[in-house]
Amino acid sequence: MSTHPLDDYDHAQISAWLRQALHGKAALPRVLPDEAAHLALMRLELTLQAHTRRSLQQACKDLLREFCHSAQGDSLYLHELLGLVDQYKDHEQIHLLLGLVARFPDLPCLPLPIKNAVLSVLSMHTTPQPLTFWRDVLQQDPYFAARAISGALASDKMQALDLLPLMPDDAEEGGATKLKLNRAWKTMEFEQRERFVQAIQAILPSCRAKFATPIAAWLETKQPIPAPPSNARRDVCHNPTLLSALQTYLSGEQFNQQRLSIGAPRLSA
Repeated sequence: MSTHPLDDYDHAQISAWLRQALHGKAALPRVLPDEAAHLALMRLELTLQAHTRRSLQQACKDLLREFCHSAQGDSLYLHELLGLVDQYKDHEQIHLLLGLVARFPDLPCLPLPIKNAVLSVLSMHTTPQPLTFWRDVLQQDPYFAARAISGALASDKMQALDLLPLMPDDAEEGGATKLKLNRAWKTMEFEQRERFVQAIQAILPSCRAKFATPIAAWLETKQPIPAPPSNARRDVCHNPTLLSALQTYLSGEQFNQQRLSIGAPRLSA
């Protein structure tokens, strides 16, 4: 039994309906009035029959192929279409987008925000593009800097650092990159973290000053914290209030181990 009128449509009708929906001209189950159409579409898809879902995905691919061929379209429609492509994460669609990116230098009339949206889909895809791809993208236009460094970090965190000297001399861009480097750092094992920080330290002098400043400040927070000198550790032993609190909190043996760790003698039972 059909759960939605779309289940009774043929493919041509579904394709026409999807075009209208992405233009904001079809009723969708939005949670909020201003919710993006492609997100509402993904929610609607859950209620559709399997053949309708397949037809919708094919219609999305057909609309993307049309856009990649013409490199034209209404801005709102294209943002919604690319948002839907990002949800499906279809490999054939990614190949279509890669072909479009290769033509970017010959498409000055295609707005930069639309080009950036294309790159956003590629930067977040499960199959990352190589560093050479993102270097070429960054060298096309500094407007693509944020997408380039995101895509490069997704591909190879260490190799991505080679892009830092190519980034624009902009403090805001440096701050955004600092956050991305920090996220990458958090995903690493301890030894990898140390090498990552050292590699950034080595390459940062080659970066532009305004861009480098926020990253340099971040690096300061990642410096190893030296162990306190032994006399400072022993000073704890002469704080009766602290020792009393420790003894109350810890069991007898745990307390003795804590005393030994700070250079104090063991207490007898």
